[in-house]
Amino acid sequence: MTIQVESNLRGDVGSRESYRIHDEPAPAMLLGDPEVTQPLDGELTITHDPQGLAVRGSLTTAVKLDCDRCMNEYEYPLTVSIDGLFKDKPGEDDWPIADGSIDLGPLIRESIVLAVPARKLCKIDCTVPLEY
Repeated sequence: MTIQVESNLRGDVGSRESYRIHDEPAPAMLLGDPEVTQPLDGELTITHDPQGLAVRGSLTTAVKLDCDRCMNEYEYPLTVSIDGLFKDKPGEDDWPIADGSIDLGPLIRESIVLAVPARKLCKIDCTVPLEY
């Protein structure tokens, strides 16, 4: 998901613009990442920061997970917090601004991976099957 930000960069520091995300396909995920099963919905705000462009907001989606107890596959609804800084000359923790646009895909992908719970249970009272 790429957004043209030339107008944001020309605006005053502190100026912001909101973007509604609706039924947007998930970014490309990497091998070992959870499979995203629902399109992205939510709102992102891009603020002209003294250091670059700050992107903040939240998105909802769902991912396919394997239960840590019963090993069954289940769909898990996910609310993802987005918080990233885009710069012309990004550092290690920043994202690049290239040709007047920002690619939100890698930031969203990383945020989805980080939002997946460490302990994955299909339901709170899930039990291990007695037969193996």
